[in-house]
This record gives sequence, C-alpha cells and structure tokens, in this order.
Amino acid sequence: MESDDEKFLRAYAALKGISLSELFRSAALEKAEDELDRKTYDEAMAEFKQDPTTYSPEEVKRMLMR
Repeated sequence: MESDDEKFLRAYAALKGISLSELFRSAALEKAEDELDRKTYDEAMAEFKQDPTTYSPEEVKRMLMR
C-alpha cells in the first residue's frame, strides 16, 4: 500500500476508533452484503417480470389462513 493511502486509512480508522484491520474487515463485509443484495434484487425483478402478479396484504392473509 502506498504511504499516502496508508496514512489516510490509518487516520480514518483512528477517527472511528477502530483498528486498520477492523476497518478493512467491515469494508469487505459491507461490500459483500451490497453485492448479495443487488444479486437478490436482480433475481427478484427477473422473476417479477415473468409474472407481475401482485397481491394486497388482505389477499395474502386470506391465502395464508386457508
């Protein structure tokens, strides 16, 4: 890592009161969660486009109570 980048990241981690490794860990987890959320959204939208049927909350409740 270049020294300017390292200094910046160390300063940011210190500002947040966490270690540099915790900063990297949380950033990696956030990135992975964002990518998984996007993949889930894309899959749900593709499924919805194939069958755009929607149900009101009342309809869902009736279906579940059967």
